[in-house]
Amino acid sequence: MKKYFTYILIVIILSMAITIFCGSKQPDKSSGSDVNKPPTSEKSTATEQQVNQQQDTKAENSDNDMVYVGLLYQTTKLSYKNPSEYCLDDHMLYKTCDYAFNETYIHAKDNSELKKALNYKSVILKGEIKNDLNNILTKIGDCPEDYGREQNMMQIRMDWLSPEATAVGFSTKENLKKVSYFELKSIKEYDGLIFKDLKGESQVTFKNNLNAPIDKLTITGHYEFADGKPYPKYVDRQHTNIKPGREVKESFTNSIKEDQKNFDLWSIEIYGEGKNIKIIANK
Repeated sequence: MKKYFTYILIVIILSMAITIFCGSKQPDKSSGSDVNKPPTSEKSTATEQQVNQQQDTKAENSDNDMVYVGLLYQTTKLSYKNPSEYCLDDHMLYKTCDYAFNETYIHAKDNSELKKALNYKSVILKGEIKNDLNNILTKIGDCPEDYGREQNMMQIRMDWLSPEATAVGFSTKENLKKVSYFELKSIKEYDGLIFKDLKGESQVTFKNNLNAPIDKLTITGHYEFADGKPYPKYVDRQHTNIKPGREVKESFTNSIKEDQKNFDLWSIEIYGEGKNIKIIANK
């Protein structure tokens, strides 16, 4: 009987020892570790980063925002296109915007990013088109009596001016209601639009560095009659379905002859569009 109780006691002691030993091998949940979770490799981390970048890129043309690719420039007073100020029909002078692209004013709460972006060859802008330029005008003061007198003494065509202008530097509040402007949210450099002046010709290269195809792209050579009264001539080159990564290049001679008339290259204009994306530039 004594041997029987001794045997039972040994079994109980061994059972307790095994329980204590196994319990010490359980994962420490307080440390936040998970034995069922495989270790994160550098490859999987890189993949996650690529997915995040793609999601960020897709966000560029989501919701109601538009993505524009073009050339940024600073506005100046009494310029033919997008002047930095207008004398309106109430005889008051108003400030418009400091920056524009493709004859479209850019409005921003902070102009510091726009100022820096002037150094870029081309830009990609994200934002929203809004109506009525009157909403963002700032009154400067009375229009000077001789405002724009010298500029308006020259013979010019009205199509050289912005559509809302009644003369160089002049417009009306009613006309400005029809003018849209771009409410800027972000701007960065776009390295896929390059203009080059070569010997005897000018060249433009567009590479689709966006996340979506460009459905239609037109590259136009704008020529002007060189002798006598100027009038335009346009040479269009059409492209379709420009997928991401694809490149398009066109060249235009600096002068052409047609019907014994000489035309000089005035500018190269590029216009394209995709889903919530527009490519608009001229140089």
